[in-house]
Amino acid sequence: MKISLVGSGGVGKTAITTRIVTGKYLETTMTVGVNIETWTLEDPASGSVIKAATFDLGGQDHFKFLHETMILGSHLLMLVFDVTNYQSLLDLRTWSEYLGREKHPACILVGNKIDLHPAFSEDEVILVAEELDVPHILVSAKTGDNFDRLEHLMVETLNRELN
Repeated sequence: MKISLVGSGGVGKTAITTRIVTGKYLETTMTVGVNIETWTLEDPASGSVIKAATFDLGGQDHFKFLHETMILGSHLLMLVFDVTNYQSLLDLRTWSEYLGREKHPACILVGNKIDLHPAFSEDEVILVAEELDVPHILVSAKTGDNFDRLEHLMVETLNRELN
């Protein structure tokens, strides 16, 4: 399985990937280009194991030329934003259009940094998620809050994609 994380620079895509892969939080700097990690995800309902490669793409504008090519063949697209940065949520509309979201039916909206003070309400997130017709979840890569729910949502979304 191929999972791609996209979103504005500094929203925490690398921290989310590190938390998923290692179960730990590591202080990181912004990604230059792309980071690729491999890991396994268990489906508790069926007992099956999903082997995944996570493509963490740098969100700065000068890396956009990489995105369309790097997400080709993704089974799951994670649109990541920072709950302390309202613009990063609004930017997901542009990311979705740019990446041709209709080519990537399995998609999750992921808000990161809930351990900090959110700049807007979850109602705003719900509006964008409904507009993009995708499920959403709010997490903290730093504290690990809601990562069990994120993994469950990932498995559920991937299973729908495969069936």
